[in-house]
Amino acid sequence: MSIEVKVFDSAEELPPEWDALTRGNVFLERASLSIVERSNPCSQQYVLISNGSPDSIFATYRRDLDLLAFTKGRMTTPVTVVGVACSVSAPGFSFGAKTSGRASELISGIDGASLVLNAMSQTELKGLATGKTLPSCELELAWEDFDHYLSSMRSHYRYEMLKTLKLGSALTVRCLPDNKEYGDELHQLYLNVYEKSDYKLERLAPDFLREFPGEIYVFSLADKEVGFVKAFETGKRLTFLFGGLDYDFNVEYRVYLNMLRFLVKEGIRRKCEVIDFGQTAEDVKLKMGCRYSERYVYAGHSRAALKWGLKACAGFLSYKPPEDNYHVFKS
Repeated sequence: MSIEVKVFDSAEELPPEWDALTRGNVFLERASLSIVERSNPCSQQYVLISNGSPDSIFATYRRDLDLLAFTKGRMTTPVTVVGVACSVSAPGFSFGAKTSGRASELISGIDGASLVLNAMSQTELKGLATGKTLPSCELELAWEDFDHYLSSMRSHYRYEMLKTLKLGSALTVRCLPDNKEYGDELHQLYLNVYEKSDYKLERLAPDFLREFPGEIYVFSLADKEVGFVKAFETGKRLTFLFGGLDYDFNVEYRVYLNMLRFLVKEGIRRKCEVIDFGQTAEDVKLKMGCRYSERYVYAGHSRAALKWGLKACAGFLSYKPPEDNYHVFKS
């Protein structure tokens, strides 16, 4: 039976069977892609591959990116990215057994420079350079309540957590009753974090944070909003999507650490099994008990010489995270 490839220029055009192929990746679902497309349009396309029945999918978008982001060099060029344009740690593809080879061929054959973000292994695609990218930090929840979590920590880490809680005792937390209340002042807190990031990718519009599913928790000192987190739960998994911060208050009140602490408490309260704290700030998250969930990046180019060069330099272009050698818990 011949393999059929369909390309769609809008998430609104995607057939219902697309969602059955996401295999639990909520960011690849049609509703999610539509939100991203509306709030961050960047020449998105969606590919559906069938072999008698729909089997593999992937999403692409176009960006000018620095291919040497994890080095001291700089090489900015127009890139076709296989991924979802909202800076999450989930991949932008899902391959079935019958058509994975054809999907790999299509991605390897993309014209110009290409980048595949957040693959879960280094063996999913052929013909491209591959290396590590920012890992996601995950905390497996095995505690009855937050006090149980604290008591399971070794003394040094428990002391630091209790100190964080004390410094943040003046903070109050509220959940926005309607995400439409997410306004310019809160979005400026998000932009503060974006501008401070070492690895900028997607700068999201306020509409994305308003429309994407999940709750927004706002942290305040008296009447001043100094931080927020947006998180959503799916399948016993709590995902920290994005946050915002007023750095003027961060050191004195440990706002960011208290935001992460709140998510631990919230995940335990909801009886979730895992919290995905996302990429970046790994050192802080490891000291809370997180472990790495590795992510990989593939890079290619339609010009043979550049493709060979990327393969030759792949090891040097990979991200090198901090050592995961913390022993946070007693056992």
